[in-house]
Amino acid sequence: MERRRSDRVSILTGATVQCGNSMVIGNILDVSSGGVFFEPIVGYVDGEMLKDGELLEEFNKDEKVTVSIENEKGFAYIQGDMVVRWGGHSGRNNTEGFGLQWEHDAVRTQLRT
Repeated sequence: MERRRSDRVSILTGATVQCGNSMVIGNILDVSSGGVFFEPIVGYVDGEMLKDGELLEEFNKDEKVTVSIENEKGFAYIQGDMVVRWGGHSGRNNTEGFGLQWEHDAVRTQLRT
């Protein structure tokens, strides 16, 4: 049983997640007023390139990250702080990734407009 506070909407848009010396490029596969599901594709951790499953080990639950969500032209149109809530397999999206929660209400408001 899912513990959701808000409905999700399926989307496919590029995003970058940064934390310390780590930068991961991937896709947002669903979004809600509470957060997003992020599918990592490739990342750079301390100068080393990692792919797919290797990236799941780089972020910990409750870790703060900065997320830049891109528009169709590749420009960041929403940037904000988020918190890693979980990492692993998403049955809904049938892939590995992270559940990220918005840290500030201002980003949630921007997303709804």
